[in-house]
Amino acid sequence: MKKRILAFAMSMLLLVSTVLTLASCGGKGDKNDDKQKYDGIKWLDNLGDHDLDGYVVKFAVSEAAEDTYGFNERSIVADESTGDKVDAKIHLRNEAIKARFNCGIDLTFKTNNSLTADLNSQFMGKSDEYDVIVGRQYDDVALCLNGYLVNLTKDETAKQYLDLTREYWGTNYIKGMSYKNKVYWATGDLNLRYSGGFYGVFVNATLYDTKLKDEYGDIHDVVRNYKWTVKTMKDMSDKVANIAAANAKPADITESDIVGVAAPIHDNTNGWAVSCGVKWSRVNKSGNLVLEFDNKNTELEDFYSQYLALVKSDGCVDYSLTDNFGGYRAAFEVLKADRALFVPGRVNQAELYLRDMQNDFYIIPNPMRNEEQKAYYSSVHDAISIFGINKYSSNVKAAAIVLEAMAAETYRSVRTEYYDNALKNKYTSSPDTAEMIEIISGGAYSDFILVWCLTPYFSGAGAVLRGHLRQQKESLYDFFLLNSSGWKYNITNELDVKFAALTEAEKAA
Repeated sequence: MKKRILAFAMSMLLLVSTVLTLASCGGKGDKNDDKQKYDGIKWLDNLGDHDLDGYVVKFAVSEAAEDTYGFNERSIVADESTGDKVDAKIHLRNEAIKARFNCGIDLTFKTNNSLTADLNSQFMGKSDEYDVIVGRQYDDVALCLNGYLVNLTKDETAKQYLDLTREYWGTNYIKGMSYKNKVYWATGDLNLRYSGGFYGVFVNATLYDTKLKDEYGDIHDVVRNYKWTVKTMKDMSDKVANIAAANAKPADITESDIVGVAAPIHDNTNGWAVSCGVKWSRVNKSGNLVLEFDNKNTELEDFYSQYLALVKSDGCVDYSLTDNFGGYRAAFEVLKADRALFVPGRVNQAELYLRDMQNDFYIIPNPMRNEEQKAYYSSVHDAISIFGINKYSSNVKAAAIVLEAMAAETYRSVRTEYYDNALKNKYTSSPDTAEMIEIISGGAYSDFILVWCLTPYFSGAGAVLRGHLRQQKESLYDFFLLNSSGWKYNITNELDVKFAALTEAEKAA
């Protein structure tokens, strides 16, 4: 009951914040929005007054070339002349922070492939060319490996101004990136890929309300009452699906077919596992992290069997190889046409693929593994931006102050505008959708192994999970006996991540 009250309270807070944000804009398209002054507005952070004496905080930002909407770059800077209200909020945020602290903000964009190599080369010479590093979660671990970043919770200057416990930072995600109290990277709503990168399920409202609502009730109440499980999703899919071709592929689907789950079995496979409560690692007696990928990990085993049953069902169609977008574009087209009940995806994909959808859709969390779970967990797409401070910066104070202020003000004014823009006003103005988004983001979870080691760029476990589901393999464990040296990864000299799935001979020994 407490969880439901908290979720409802958070949804009301988001709704009120959205209304206030829209009110401050003076109406849709009002040009006074970008002239709004911050005089007299109470800042959300606890920084107080600081004069940085004109210091220019220099950012090195990893570009997101594959993003049509440039979520990573746009989070940091935006052109006020685009006419987009989110861009206007981001521009205004930066201008207000510069005026508040008498500082500058300078940005240099680098490609994903060059950021780590360029900075490693510079930092070897203790360069202070950049103060803040905006890396990519899946490929910038090397910067802290080489000791080039400030420990944000131990450095006396950084911890004085950065409060990573606040609601605008992704507290659980940051904890997942840390090891033995070493926190080199922070992220949260400052990055729009974080705000929009959470995995969830899109529901075609027309199909649900006409075919399932009488039996199951409001889909949001199914979630609130902790009845939203993988089995429930499969049962609903089976009842709605009507596909003429047996074992149908996307090319077999006709305009008369109804798909239960249009599933891009892609990067969201890791998100499914997290939502099912899978824990990827444990801390051993020595304090080191150990991967748990054997049949003692009952959550992992049960997760796989549940989703295997879903993927093999007649109502589920695998769209993962349909297009160059992981199958998402094709899957959402079927949803838009009212011919798919569910599409698993990320919140920000509403902006990418559903802008022109005429009928309604809902967004709800990924399902729980079973009703005993009693909580919704969620994870973020692994390409989100992460923020660190150069150990050799000539002004760690300025870097920390600007980061904290940007994070807080993004949460206060940009985040609600982003949700409103991405999901269309009628969705974020709905208490139901606001509550679902809070449930999804409030259940953010990760651990060290998932953040750093479960992408194709490192151990490849994420690729293995989705590959097994695509191929409908009965056992998840055949890959455990592959070359185990590929599963060993060190982040600091203190960390020794060991592959825990031993061969039968090793177990016997």
